[in-house]
Amino acid sequence: MDTNTIKRIKFIYAIVLSVLLVVTGVLLMISCVSIYRIGDRPFTTENIANAFGKIQIPIYITLGAVLAGIALWLCYPNEKGKNKAAVPEKVQLERMESKLNVEACNPDLLYAISSEKKLRRLLRWIVAALCILCTLPALIYALDFSHYAFPEYNASIIAATLWVLPCSAMAAAFCITLSYADHFSVQREMKLVKTAIAAYGAAKPAPAAQKITVAAPDKRAKIVLAIRIIVAVIGVTFVVVGIVNGGMADVLAKAINICTECIGLG
Repeated sequence: MDTNTIKRIKFIYAIVLSVLLVVTGVLLMISCVSIYRIGDRPFTTENIANAFGKIQIPIYITLGAVLAGIALWLCYPNEKGKNKAAVPEKVQLERMESKLNVEACNPDLLYAISSEKKLRRLLRWIVAALCILCTLPALIYALDFSHYAFPEYNASIIAATLWVLPCSAMAAAFCITLSYADHFSVQREMKLVKTAIAAYGAAKPAPAAQKITVAAPDKRAKIVLAIRIIVAVIGVTFVVVGIVNGGMADVLAKAINICTECIGLG
């Protein structure tokens, strides 16, 4: 496969994995809340197994996607020499626009370029308004202390959580959508600027002293990466050892006792 196809596959994979992680996280939170709402002594082995058994398929799918991603990056690693500090797209766009010969450029191209900028500003305002509309009712409900009354204090907190979580998820979804829309808008504007420069020439280049260069990565980055990998392998090894020798069950029992007896959530 060519480089563009590999980049496109990795980009689509990143989107799919992000969606799976968000969905799995929401399902895990819902399962924890459902366990807690069972009643007296909810954290039994049977209740936990029943709750998490219902979401095992999406969890397995997410784990499979993670493994598929590892295999994808092993089969198609990033190209050598491409690990320099990434320059943000908007910085690249600003540098390209500084070369644009505005006086000689077609007015229609200039209008299309300015329209992309206006579109991004409009989208930011729309998403900001939508986020406020999503989160404001949830915050008003959560901060209305008339809902919280003993002995139904825990049930009130759970009800407020069920209000806040969906609204927060919607706001996050709007922000993620905005980031992708902004990315594609910048890409379209970059194509327009490239077309204008190719057709009508570039402006006078900036003085050499004003040119911005990106420093090449040093050995320190590789050392830090190696340390992170070693720490991650050690952590996963100890987690597996703890699960095998029964340490996870002891920690879970102690955590349950602290939460339901000492702190007073039970």
